[in-house]
Amino acid sequence: MPLEDAQHHEPPSPPPWFKIQSTLDLPTEKQPVIIEGLWRQGEVLLLGSHAKSWKSWNLMDLFFCVANGMPYLIWNKGTHSGKVLYIDMELTQATIRERFESIQASYGVGNLANIDILSLRGISEFKWKQFQQLKDHIESGKYTAIAFDPTYRLLAGSNMSENDTGVITELMNTATNLATSSKSGVALLQHFSKGEQSNKEAIDAFSGSGVWGRAPDNLLLYRQHEAEKSFTVTAYLRDCEGVDEFAVTYEKPRFKINATLDPDDLKKPAPRNQKKFTVDDLCRVIDDGENISFDILKRRLGWKKRTLERRINEAKTQNLVSLRVTDDTYFLTSSYLSKARNGHPF
Repeated sequence: MPLEDAQHHEPPSPPPWFKIQSTLDLPTEKQPVIIEGLWRQGEVLLLGSHAKSWKSWNLMDLFFCVANGMPYLIWNKGTHSGKVLYIDMELTQATIRERFESIQASYGVGNLANIDILSLRGISEFKWKQFQQLKDHIESGKYTAIAFDPTYRLLAGSNMSENDTGVITELMNTATNLATSSKSGVALLQHFSKGEQSNKEAIDAFSGSGVWGRAPDNLLLYRQHEAEKSFTVTAYLRDCEGVDEFAVTYEKPRFKINATLDPDDLKKPAPRNQKKFTVDDLCRVIDDGENISFDILKRRLGWKKRTLERRINEAKTQNLVSLRVTDDTYFLTSSYLSKARNGHPF
């Protein structure tokens, strides 16, 4: 290229996102409120708890309250009534309806007219790519809030790991993009790691990458309380005034505030006279849908290397655990999950 042409070469046009603004040009009004003091449209809310702790019931209760403009637990200053979309990958359609109807009956007020359902149970073609494309199919401004339940089905179905920081960062970016494009609040579910949670900060309770606890706008965490069917609720809110921890008790079909309980009384493991190292112990620390490395298993269990190797071999022989050769991670087999579910009803 001649020197003269090079000197007059036009710089490339900046991308659409490169838009520098004066602070005084930024908007003064925040996004519309969904639940006063908890959640706004355009924000991602992550609800977390232990496995088999009625998380889906809880999320359905939250969305019933939003659909009817009703208070949710301690957040009683104001809830915006609007149409909501509940996207479910796990339950049958009849079960979804039954659960919402039982929540409605427990309140004695409200209705289901504002609750739309997208049932994806058994839809094998819905995977990671389709999750990213949801923003192209949901009309902007139609819904106040959108739920996605459960997240682990999406990851397991796409052979992705909840321990992968890059994967979970992309998941949260996708949820944020959906919230922005749809002008809705987006709610996700994630389970806690197995084992004792009382000696951890609530934000570190999630199973997998630390991004789970740090990327969402708002966290609503339910940790097991020492009282039966009870939980301590902790809220981490990026743009709302914080609230003190409080305790709730599950009274089917929903959680209710229990002012008689001390939120500090988290459940602790029962003392054992003799420590045993069994295949069942190994399987119990692997979450449904999780892919976990040998090193993380060893840290989680605290076992010696040779002990863990022996129990893994026993579990593989019994077809309870299998090895994913692509990344040398272990996962629970369908055989184990079937036995566990038969012995422990949801």
